[in-house]
Amino acid sequence: MQRSTSRRHSLGRSTGGRVARRGAAAVAALALAAAALLGPGVATAASAATTATTPDQWTGVYGSAGSTSSNPGEHVLTTSTSSKIRLAYAESGRNDGAYPPVVLGGVAYSVGGGTSPRLYATSPKTGAVLWSMAFPYALSSYGFGMTGTGSTILVAFRTDPAGGVLAVNAAKHTILWRAFFPPTTTAGDDRSYPGIPTTDGTRVFIQGSSNSVNAYSLSTGAFLWSHPYTDNDNGGRNSVDGSAAGGGYFYTGGGEGLVAYSASTGKKVWTSYPAISYGVPVLAGGRVFVNAGDDIEAFSATGCGTTSCKPLWSVDVDSWDFDYIGIAGADSTSLFISYRTIRAGGPTQCQSGFIGHIARLSASTGKTQWQTSIGDYAQGIVRGGNVIWVVNEYVNAQCVGDQYRLLGYSATATGTAPLATVAIPSAYGGYPQALSVGSGTVFETPNDYTLVGYRVPGT
Repeated sequence: MQRSTSRRHSLGRSTGGRVARRGAAAVAALALAAAALLGPGVATAASAATTATTPDQWTGVYGSAGSTSSNPGEHVLTTSTSSKIRLAYAESGRNDGAYPPVVLGGVAYSVGGGTSPRLYATSPKTGAVLWSMAFPYALSSYGFGMTGTGSTILVAFRTDPAGGVLAVNAAKHTILWRAFFPPTTTAGDDRSYPGIPTTDGTRVFIQGSSNSVNAYSLSTGAFLWSHPYTDNDNGGRNSVDGSAAGGGYFYTGGGEGLVAYSASTGKKVWTSYPAISYGVPVLAGGRVFVNAGDDIEAFSATGCGTTSCKPLWSVDVDSWDFDYIGIAGADSTSLFISYRTIRAGGPTQCQSGFIGHIARLSASTGKTQWQTSIGDYAQGIVRGGNVIWVVNEYVNAQCVGDQYRLLGYSATATGTAPLATVAIPSAYGGYPQALSVGSGTVFETPNDYTLVGYRVPGT
């Protein structure tokens, strides 16, 4: 594997082996941690400034069009208040069992239902249903992700003979349009399965049929352009593990590496070199961050003036399962990663064979600013305002494994003590987990179709 000659740093050396488990990387990419309590006055001033300029919203599976897994507008859960967070409600049948809700305008949106699917608008504060509407097809047609912008909610669906994406007017509680995938161009391709939708506010992008991306008009659902999958050197097809959009570009990460397309025309503008990328690309602060196997790499969001671009910097992360390195909570100054390593000496009666890790890196250089280890595994990374949240699997003091907790850390931590620790009831534990943050609530989406909300009492 050829390595970049640009700036390189090392993080998380382990003596253990690694295994690649690429297929589920897009599902498991969310969580984090750090600590060191900021002064209440600092938190309050920062929260007020953020509220005035940044909307409090979680617009997609990974938080934003840039897949940052971050909501900078969150201002209720701060470094001053997060220690008081508690389980507030658990509403059964209120999610699709895979992805967290979208939060727009103080409302959480999710697809759920019993035997028939419905779009639910939920109060983040109480968990009460504000309104709901029936959806077409079967409940099993959903669970592939959703996104939103303004009053428009976009939901991926699977049905025969063709899947696609539908748009809902959340103000009027009506379906605006449905767009189906174009016919396949390769024998044996499945036209029914959708990817996770993304929108840049003008267009909707979604993987499906024989294409790594299909683009539709946000306002009408009209088909705009598509780009077919490419073949790899082994005679197979290059996978697409995730996407991001912004600044006039649409990005994919996967077997072809990081690929940047013109959002308006679909023209391929540049690709990363080396062509290695796992998981979801993250766009923030004029850079695109990717998991490149053993490395976290940063690229200029606008490319390098040619069709093949080397990274601005590269950080070596020796994770046991390198395609499960999560990147999130990114902005122009920093980003967070989660990964795990093999425990030296192997497992014991009261210890797992793995150690979970989280770290904060400089966005401009990749240098480690902070890191700590937590339990056995850290699921994903999400950030709300100046607080990081993570679902952590661990072995408790009674040597009982497979325990889960929600941890909160300051995003500018220098120590290792969490701001908040909340035990997750066994009914809502397990793997995978998905989190989102908005309107003063940390939403947890376990694998049992329950929408779980954590809040500070009285807020």
